[in-house]
Amino acid sequence: MESMSHARRTMVIGAGVAGRMLLTEILNAQQSPYEDDKYAAQFNPVCIIDNDPEKIGTEVMGVKVVGPSSDIPQYARKYRVEQIILAIPSLEEERRKLIIDLCNETKLPLKIIPFIGTLILEDNVTLLGQVRDIKTEELLGRDPVRFNNKNIRTF
Repeated sequence: MESMSHARRTMVIGAGVAGRMLLTEILNAQQSPYEDDKYAAQFNPVCIIDNDPEKIGTEVMGVKVVGPSSDIPQYARKYRVEQIILAIPSLEEERRKLIIDLCNETKLPLKIIPFIGTLILEDNVTLLGQVRDIKTEELLGRDPVRFNNKNIRTF
């Protein structure tokens, strides 16, 4: 197994069901001798963000829930975070955009768990395997503007 020194310090946003499942998969896979589990070696969860005051100060799989989403930039600096995973697949669009904007302030790579309706929940498909980079449309909060390059060239 790759050493944790190669793992990137990761902030997980969401201490709910998806966040707990994600942390469980990461930490279990890091202990696994199987080659298929090497993807998890790139993640070193160092803190969790959650807006539920009941969860702040608690731990999930040994990782501390440090504070609310409004403080993402501060906690990213404090914990020397190198990447962020948004692990709230049921988040409504407006709230999702707000959290993405806060993550963008950090200028760190951001990955997300897909919307709950697109998640594949089968025995042989891991949640970690469905974590993906964020798309431009999700950053914009709207469809991207497409240019007709042919017309631009003739201009």
